[in-house]
Amino acid sequence: MPAIPLGALIARIDDAADGPARLIRAALPHRGRVKLLWTGAEREMNLSDSPFVRLSLFSGVPVGLYHTSGIRKGEVLDSLGLGSDGLSRYRVKVDGEEIILAETQLQPLPPDRSDPFSLFQSNTWQTSKAHRRRQSFLRMVSTWNAQTVGIPSLMGVRAEPMGHQLYAMRRVLSSSRPRFILADEVGLGKTIEAGLVIQALMQEKSNLRILIIAPGSMSRQWFSEIYLRFGAHAFGLIEAQTLIKQGNGASDFARRRLAKGRVIVSTTALLAAPTLCEWITGEDWDLVIVDEAHRIAQGHKLYPVIAELAYRSSGFLALSATPSSGSSCTARTSRKL
Repeated sequence: MPAIPLGALIARIDDAADGPARLIRAALPHRGRVKLLWTGAEREMNLSDSPFVRLSLFSGVPVGLYHTSGIRKGEVLDSLGLGSDGLSRYRVKVDGEEIILAETQLQPLPPDRSDPFSLFQSNTWQTSKAHRRRQSFLRMVSTWNAQTVGIPSLMGVRAEPMGHQLYAMRRVLSSSRPRFILADEVGLGKTIEAGLVIQALMQEKSNLRILIIAPGSMSRQWFSEIYLRFGAHAFGLIEAQTLIKQGNGASDFARRRLAKGRVIVSTTALLAAPTLCEWITGEDWDLVIVDEAHRIAQGHKLYPVIAELAYRSSGFLALSATPSSGSSCTARTSRKL
């Protein structure tokens, strides 16, 4: 091992957690006393068989400069190599001024442990403890990717999406203002596709305002599916029977549900309470989902309401039977929405 000159900066090769050190005394040719700069501890050791090596500082490393008034902060600009005394020279920027210093005149500053970039600058990102944490995190990420087909928002979904459902989800999410018809055949999981989209968008924006309109009793099915399969998100449910039971308090009940911003409304409730149509069109929605949209063709009482929601909302999904299964007029209506 080449001789290390007094005052040289050194670092452990097996674990950088102790930070940089400095050789402060050489008792024998192969023995010396080392001071750990960040803790102040000193150790006697055999230099020919030690875990320490010379430490080279690279551009951008924050350093402290010894001064009569204390330690001044600076930043290494570049390394100038070794001087005739075997010590490294650095060009350092201090208070806007560039000066050349030997390594004996400066020391690396300890990093901000909460800042990964600071850890990298101080050469402490490669400690054994940090390595184990990174390894554990990467294993966790690998497991997530394997379980979610590379889509993080699928974590926690209680369903195994099929290929066509994943394709539909990715296609919808690829648009900054999604407006699509989900027109799979009956039984192929249009509800699951819409739920996957909801799950992904809610992870991106936790206060996402969502309105789901479904025919009659299917609104209860939507309520159950969203809660059980997609993160236990509780939506407000507004049905015709519930409004009737509320009596004079129906208006307050509906307004409270709408104010929550995540609502499932049955078409029967909208037909039974025209004022409810005015309230939902007066709200701002990030995503509107209409199930069985082919049933609401032009001329239907609810068509103007759905058209207004489609126009005002940021995102709109119409779940419909396969267009070829219905009339061409119905298909054109869905595309127009």
